[in-house]
Parts: sequence; structure tokens; C-alpha cells
Amino acid sequence: MSDEFENEFKINIYEDKNLNANPNKFFDLYNNNEPSLEVENVQAEEFQEPSDLFSHIEDSDNKVSFRPINNKSRNDVFDKSFINFQLESDNQKILKKLTADLVDTYKLCNAEYQYNTEANPRRVLTQPSIPAHNNGNDNENYDYILYINDIIGEKDRQYLIVDLFGKGTFGQVVKCKNLMTGEYVALKVIKNKPAYLNQSKIEVSILDMLNNYYDKNNEHHIVRVTDSFMFRNHLCIVFEELNKNLYEVLKQQNYYGLSTKLNCIYLLQILDCLSLLSKARVIHCDLKPENILVDNNNPSLIKVIDFGSACYGNHLGGSYIQSRFYRSIEVLLGYPYTNAIDIWSLGCITAELFIGLPLFPGTSEYEQVQLIVNLLGVPPTYLIEKSKNGKKFFERVGIQNGQPIYKFKEKYSKKCERESNYNNKGKTLEEVIRQGLTQRRNIPKEDMERDLERLPALIDLLRGLLNLDPQKRWTPDQALKHPFLTNEEYTGPYIPEPPIPIPPKPLNKHPNSAPSLIGTTTNNSSNNNHATSNTNSESRVSRIEKKLRSRSLKNIPKIRDLHPKIQKLISKYSINGDSKTNSLKSKDNVEKEKGIFRIKKIDKNNKLIIVNNSTPSL
Repeated sequence: MSDEFENEFKINIYEDKNLNANPNKFFDLYNNNEPSLEVENVQAEEFQEPSDLFSHIEDSDNKVSFRPINNKSRNDVFDKSFINFQLESDNQKILKKLTADLVDTYKLCNAEYQYNTEANPRRVLTQPSIPAHNNGNDNENYDYILYINDIIGEKDRQYLIVDLFGKGTFGQVVKCKNLMTGEYVALKVIKNKPAYLNQSKIEVSILDMLNNYYDKNNEHHIVRVTDSFMFRNHLCIVFEELNKNLYEVLKQQNYYGLSTKLNCIYLLQILDCLSLLSKARVIHCDLKPENILVDNNNPSLIKVIDFGSACYGNHLGGSYIQSRFYRSIEVLLGYPYTNAIDIWSLGCITAELFIGLPLFPGTSEYEQVQLIVNLLGVPPTYLIEKSKNGKKFFERVGIQNGQPIYKFKEKYSKKCERESNYNNKGKTLEEVIRQGLTQRRNIPKEDMERDLERLPALIDLLRGLLNLDPQKRWTPDQALKHPFLTNEEYTGPYIPEPPIPIPPKPLNKHPNSAPSLIGTTTNNSSNNNHATSNTNSESRVSRIEKKLRSRSLKNIPKIRDLHPKIQKLISKYSINGDSKTNSLKSKDNVEKEKGIFRIKKIDKNNKLIIVNNSTPSL
């Protein structure tokens, strides 16, 4: 295409009186499903070579020709928006014929041309792509090497790889087509490493419990798992396909905040999800904008994804959890955490949705704590004194009213840490949010004024979500009733009602088993045994303690294989747990699976039966 054609052009038709009198005729020309470009009464479909199309267009002697726009003639006939529409349409048609419709263009040039998809080179999606492990299926990082048009799965569960969604610590996520149903899904391929496999099995079991028990009707904004299986030593988890995440939404806005109305819609849904997780005693542990996806069919609906770091509330995972920008103060200090860490992450997300940028963009754990202290103050004394890293970040500077006073170590690790260049340094939380609100784009003036009037309510909501004391931080149900989210009049600091503890519903099977989801066969007798163990964890521990007090528990397995709480009870009552002298009377009553021993029942002979099935319930 010549440089002349790339400039602004228009069809020289203003001399046509009929067309000038009826402009709609011109629109009809471009609104047809199969528009044709008429040049000397020759249809574009009749061209035998692509070059013919350009030669006709560039021929200035034709009756219908292209030429540079003349301001006078343009003003006489068309307005600027109409011409832009025309030019965009012309360029798009040509571009489409040479890209998306290239095969059809070749067929116009040669009727005998045949296109075969199998001749396409397979584009590799995994980097590095050099085989290194698992019989050549994995690379050096133990990631499965994925190619476009490869098929994952066997028999009735086959998925055609279409494209790469992304990759992370645990593995890769690809867009696939279900060859049985024709639906598009997101397929997560876990790395071929035991640590990642075991944690991903927990993710499958948690989502199985949430999808099939707590959220059967798909009403609480949790991603749905449709299948999971083992393929060439990799665990594959199949999810519903969703759209872009909230980070990408902010990126499209050039990192300016979203409208208050849309933010409130999103926050209500996330809080509803966290409320359900609280009832199920599940902690997400990695809530961030990238893990909140917009629904394909309705952009105002969202779903929470990536439960790869999730854990049960009474069986906590590791200490290195949560992405740094959204990591709670108690996790940073090394204090035992609860589901309150998800509320902290939500507070960070809430601020980011309004200002467009992370509230605490620390480059290290030290700077992360520093940014939090600068904006919110020093954490409670008990959090500093009882946490693992409290004295690492804070120093005691005195006593006031009988209570120690702590100060952040400003010069901590000065040789290793750069000076923070955070542009919110020295500002209050209200100043940061106000600045972000006023910098938003495409917000009507009336809405902007109303948002600034409601700023005190928004700040109050943020302080409740970002309370430095995890014990006083609001629960999801408390936050759901805040005036800012309910659109009620804000009359002063919101004081929520005390939280009402809601015990989880008893499960017919243990939530961490989920054997059908990972391609194993369900054992009916095992399910019956699970059904006999529906009492809560505390009563079972009390039963152990009662047996230990009476010294009637004479046969126990290896102490190192027991749950830590059982170990503690055994040590308390000085029961001999030597593996050489003690064993279970009946090995038939023990399920030999990898995991942590737990109580199954007490049989008729008043004997405690302990089974090996990893569970968080004790």
C-alpha cells in the first residue's frame, strides 16, 4: 500500500446529486453484511490478485476514486465524524481481507487452494521450552510444555489448547476447548513437584466443598471447578472461563480509579464471598485484584479465583502468604493469622479501586511495614510483643500509663534497603483517597461532588477494613452493613454489632478428601466411616483427653505421625509413645494413606481408632 493511500482519503462522490440528496444511501453501502467497494463497476470480489485492489483504488482517472480530503468539499457534504467512520471502514475491510480472511483471499486468487490446519507449526506456550524432565514432557522448572492445538486429557475428558492465559508459582493456566461439549474453559496445569501437587489437592478439595456444599446454586461469587484429573504426572484443574481481572480493568483506565457505583457493586460481591468463606472456615490467603475476575456475560459481576494458597481456619498453612501489597500487618509481623487477613486485603483492594494504584506498594517487607505505619500508625502492643518479627521492625522507646511504647525502626537495615520514594509519604489516609478521587477521569461533575461529600464514609469503611488490630477488624457481615455500601446517610463513625459466631454445617464427607475430583475411585466403606465422624473437633479432642486421663489409651501409633494436638495431650499425660513397643491392636482399622492421623471412632471395646487421613478438623 502506498504512502499516499495511508493518508486521509474519501470517496469522491459529492458530485453525485442523487447520493448528495440522500446521505442514507451512503450508509446503506457500508451497513450491508457483505459490503462491496465499487470501482468502475467492478466488484471487489472479482479481483483475482490482491494487487489489483490497490491499483484500482490508486487509479485517479477512475470515475469513483480516492483522493485527499478537501476541507471545502468536506464541509459542504459530510461532517468529520462521518468521514472518520468511512475511512475506518475502508481500512478495516482491506486489513481483514489480508489477515482474518486471508484464506478466503487466497481462494479468490486460486480456486484450487486448500488450507490444512495440521500443516500449521505448533506454537509453544511454555518458556523455557527445552525438555528436561518427565520423559521430555517437562522443562527445567517442572512445567508441562504446552503447545497450541495440543490435547490434554484422555477418553471422555479431552481439552484442546487454544491460548495461554498466564503462568504463576504453581503452574500455567491455558484457554482450552472442551472437545465433548464445545465450551471454552480455563485449565490450570500444576507443576510436577510434590509440594505444588499437595497444595493444589487442597485447592481442589476446598473448591469442591464450596461449590457442592456451601454454594450449590452458584450465588456467592466463587469460581466453579468443572473437572480435575492427573495427566502425565501433572494435576489439571478445569475452571469456568471468565473475563479480565480487576487489575486489567484499572489498567484500561490508565490506573485511574473507577466510579463509586461500580466499586460498591464489586465490594458487595467480594464481601458476600468472604462471608461464605468465613462460614466454611476457609481463608483465601491471596486476595488481590488479579484474583478477582469479571464475568463474561455481565461485566458488573465478579468471581474470586485462585484458591491455591487457601487453607482451613484451624489448619493454617505457611507464613509466607499473600501478595506483598495486600499482605496484612499480622502476617508481616509473624503473628498467628485468621480470616481477618482477607479483610485486610479487601481494604487494600478497596482503596486501589478508588485511587487506581496500590495503597501500600512496598518493595520489601520492611518498606511494606513502613508504609503501613506512616499511614495508619503503630500496631497494638500485644501484636508487636507476641509476634515473631515484632522486635525486628519496632523498638521500645518508653512507658506511658504503665504500657510500653514502641516506635518503628527507621534506620533498620539501612545498608540493604533503599529510601522509599512513595509519593504518599507524609499524607493522611483521607488526603490519599481524596487525591485519587479528584484525579479520576470520565466521572461526571455531579458524581464527583457527591463522592467528595461521601468521602468521610469511605474513610470510615477503609479504617474498619484496615484496622491494625486483627481482633477488632470488621468481619464481612459487619462491613456489608456499612452506610457507604448500603447507600444510607452517614452520621458518624460506624459501630457494627458484635459478630455472631456461626458454626460450619456438618459435612457428610471430609472436605479434604474429594477422591472423585482427582481421578481416584470412591470407596463406599470409607465414606461410611467418614459419616460416623460428624461431631465437632473440640468434642473429639476432649474425648482423647478423657481417655488419656483414665490411662485407657494403651496402644497408640508413632508419635511423629500423630496430629500435633494429640502429641501435646500424650506428652501432658506422659503416655509412652515409643514406636517399638506400641502399635494399634487391629491394623485393619487403619487406613494407610499419606497425611495426618485423626480419630475415626471409639469401637465397642472402648478402643480408640486412629486413621491416617489429612484433616484440619483437630
